[in-house]
Amino acid sequence: MLTEKLWEEYVAPDFHERLFNVGSVLYAVMPRVFPKPDAVRVRMKVTAKDTPSAAQLGTSPSEAFIVRLLADGMESNAVLHRLYGEQLSGSQFANADDIVWIVNAKPDGDSALMIEVISSGYWLDPLARTKSYRSGAYADALDTDEA
Repeated sequence: MLTEKLWEEYVAPDFHERLFNVGSVLYAVMPRVFPKPDAVRVRMKVTAKDTPSAAQLGTSPSEAFIVRLLADGMESNAVLHRLYGEQLSGSQFANADDIVWIVNAKPDGDSALMIEVISSGYWLDPLARTKSYRSGAYADALDTDEA
């Protein structure tokens, strides 16, 4: 934790947020010993192109929808695409909640949503120069056992 960002490099992404939180606590307790951890905040306005798309947005989009939305703004060689290409294009994205740590969404008119995502630069840095893009993001399909 002294020299590496374990919240970006640890092999199991389900520990990334927890390791970031540990790093934050260690920095708060011993700022001269531990480096200040960094996270990335992405703010975006998502506008639906039609009524079915507006329904997909809702007021609290799922993590799977958010990750697919973010991935659509990245180059195809981004880490997210390389590690989770099948889940991004599939019907279930089991690891989506490991990628986005905090999501805040609030309506912005009838067919738009302001979304703020906080996560690791490991996942979000590929969006650094992205200004606008089109997305075909979708939520996970309902499990037939749950329906």
